[in-house]
Amino acid sequence: MSGRISASGRVRAGEPLPLIDVELVAEEAGWERWHVARLQLTNESRAGAPFDLAVQADELSRGDTRLDAVSVALRGSPAEHRLNASASGPDGQFDVALAGSASDWRDATEASWEGTLLKLGAERAGELSAALRGTVPLSVQATRASLGRACLDNAGGGSLCVEGNWTRDSGVFAAAELEALPLSLVRLASGTDLEFTQTLDGELRLAADEAGRMYGSGRIDVSPGTIRNPFDERLTLRTRQGFAEFNLATGRLLSGEIRLPFSDAAEIAGRFDVLDIGRGAESPVEGHLTANVRNIGVAARLVPLIDDAAGSFNADIRVAGRLAAPELSGGISLRDGLLAYDPLGIQLDELQMDGDFQGSRIELESTFRTGAGHGRLTSSAWYEEGGPAGLELALSGDDLVLVDLVDLGVTVDPDLRLALAGGEVRIDGRIAVPAARLSSVNLVDGGVSESPDVEYVGTEATPVEQAGNGGSGLDYSGNVEVVLGDNVVVDLDLAQARVAGRTAFSWHGPPMPRADGSFAVTGKFQAYGQLLEITEGVIRYPGIPADNPELRIRAEREIFGNSQVRRAGVLVSGTAARPQIDVYTTPATSEDRALTLLATGSDFNYEQGVGAVDVGTYIAPKLYASYGIGLFDNENVISVRYDLARNFGIKATSGRSAAGVDLSYTIQN
Repeated sequence: MSGRISASGRVRAGEPLPLIDVELVAEEAGWERWHVARLQLTNESRAGAPFDLAVQADELSRGDTRLDAVSVALRGSPAEHRLNASASGPDGQFDVALAGSASDWRDATEASWEGTLLKLGAERAGELSAALRGTVPLSVQATRASLGRACLDNAGGGSLCVEGNWTRDSGVFAAAELEALPLSLVRLASGTDLEFTQTLDGELRLAADEAGRMYGSGRIDVSPGTIRNPFDERLTLRTRQGFAEFNLATGRLLSGEIRLPFSDAAEIAGRFDVLDIGRGAESPVEGHLTANVRNIGVAARLVPLIDDAAGSFNADIRVAGRLAAPELSGGISLRDGLLAYDPLGIQLDELQMDGDFQGSRIELESTFRTGAGHGRLTSSAWYEEGGPAGLELALSGDDLVLVDLVDLGVTVDPDLRLALAGGEVRIDGRIAVPAARLSSVNLVDGGVSESPDVEYVGTEATPVEQAGNGGSGLDYSGNVEVVLGDNVVVDLDLAQARVAGRTAFSWHGPPMPRADGSFAVTGKFQAYGQLLEITEGVIRYPGIPADNPELRIRAEREIFGNSQVRRAGVLVSGTAARPQIDVYTTPATSEDRALTLLATGSDFNYEQGVGAVDVGTYIAPKLYASYGIGLFDNENVISVRYDLARNFGIKATSGRSAAGVDLSYTIQN
C-alpha cells in the first residue's frame, strides 16, 4: 500500500447496534493496481439511525480504467434505510438509488432484504441517456432473489424492460422486451464508427435450471434503415425489414432463423431446426444458411483487428445429421478481397478464398498479395462429437511484407506447416527473412522498475507458481529453420548493425524450443560514449533453449598518437540472461587504463596522477562550474573557475581526498 491515511472515531454502546462515529481521509492512496487521489469516509450515528455513512472518492483508477468521482451514501437503520450511489468518468455517468429494510441480519442463513429500486440511470457521451421508469420491487434472500419489471427509457427513443428471479431449487429466469430501441447503441459496445438508423423490437425469455442447462426463446425484429460509413459514403448500405429468432432446450438450439436483407448490396438468411427433440442427442437436425455480400467493407469497423476491407462474399451452407454431431455441406467464397491492419502497416490485396464443407471437415484455400510478394494459405479443420478435433495450416510465399512501419519493417519467405490435434501441436518448415529493419528506440519499452530495496510480501508469485500459471497444457513438437539474409538491419541511436545467419528451432514437449545455429553481427554500436566498430560478433545457439543464446561480440576503436596502445575495445560474452562485459586494449594493459583509453582516447597514467572526465557550464558571464568523475577510483571532484582576464583564470577544486586553488592560462591556436 502507499499514501497517507488519517482517521478518528468514537464508539458508543447502543441497542440493537453500537453507535459509531468515524472520519477517515486518505490521500494519494494505492493498493496493488488501485489508486485514488482522495478518499473520504464519514459516519455520524444516533439512536434509531446508526447509519449516516458517506463515502467520496476522487480520481479513482485501476490500470487504464479511470473514474473522476465515486460517491456512496447510506442512511437509516437495518429496519429502514436508503442507499444512493453514483460514478462519473470521461465516458459518462451512472446513478442508482435503493430503499428497503433488512431482517435477521445477525444470521447470514436467515438474512433477507426487501426493498425498492428507486433510481437507475446511465449517460454516455450524448449517445445514451437512459433512466428508470417508475420504481421497481427488489428482494434478496439466502435462497431466492427477484427483480420486478424494470423499464429503462432512452432519451433518444426506445426502451428496454427486464425482470427476473432466482431460487436455489429451480434456477434462474429472466425476460427482456425491446421497444423501438436504437441499433446505434451497438456503438457503445463495439467502438465502431458506423452509424445505424434501425430500431429493434422483440422479446427474449431465458431460464437456467439448477444444473445450468439453458431454456428459452426469443425474436428480435430489425426495422428498415441505413448503415452509414462516415469515412466512405460509397460503403453506406440500406437495409430492409429483418428478424432473428431462436428456441433453446436443455442447453441446445432447437430452432433458429435469421434474415437480414441489405437492399441489393447484401442479404443474410438462415434457418435451423431439430426435427424430433424427444430423441435427445440423436435427434435429426436440418438447416440452411445463405449469405451474399457484394462488399464486405461496410463491416470492417465492426471488427477491431481490421481497419479496412473490401471484396464480395458468398456462402451457401446446409446442416444435417444428428444434434450431437451436426454435419455441414456447401461452400464459401471471397473474391477480390482486401484486408488492412494499420498498427502493423500491412495490407492483403487480391485476396481470393474458397471454402468447402463436407461432413465434419472444413477445407479453406486462400491466395493473396502483400507488398510485392504473393502468398498461399491452406487450412483443414475437423470436429467430432463434443467440439473441435483437429486443425492443419500451411503458409507459403515469397517476399511477404509482415510489418511495414516507418521504424520497423519485416519481409519473409515462409514455408510453414502447423498441426493441432489431441492436445499436441506440431510445427515444421522454414522462415527466410531476406530483409528487415529496426530503426527506432521508441519500439523498446523500458517500463518502470522498482527500487532494488523493494520487498514483496505475500503478493508476488514464486517462479514455480508463475510457470504453472503460464502452462498451456499442450505438447509441442517439430522443427523450424530461421534464416536471416544480408539485408536485416538494426539502425538505432546506439547501434548500426546487420544480422545474418541461420538457426534451427526444435520442439520436444514444452512451448520454448531448443535452438542450434548462430547469427553473425556486423556494424557499429555505442559503448562508454564512443562509437565502436564490431570486429567480431556472433549469437550462438549450441543446442540450448532459444530464450538464452550465448554471446560473443567484440567492438573496438583506434587509439591515435600512442606509441604503446593501438586499439581499445569492449568484449560482450556470456549469455543473454547473464552477459559479461570486459574492456581491453591491444597490446593488453590494466583494466583502468583500458577503460580510460576506450572512453577518452587519451592515456592517463595512473601512477602519475588521477585522471577524470569533467562536465561543466558557465553559470555566470565569467564563472565556470564543473563536475569531474574519476577514471581510476571513486573520486568525484567539484571545480569552480573565475576568468580574471583574457586567457587568465583562478580555479578552486574540492574533492573527497584533497582540495586546492590553481592559477590557469589558456593558449588558443
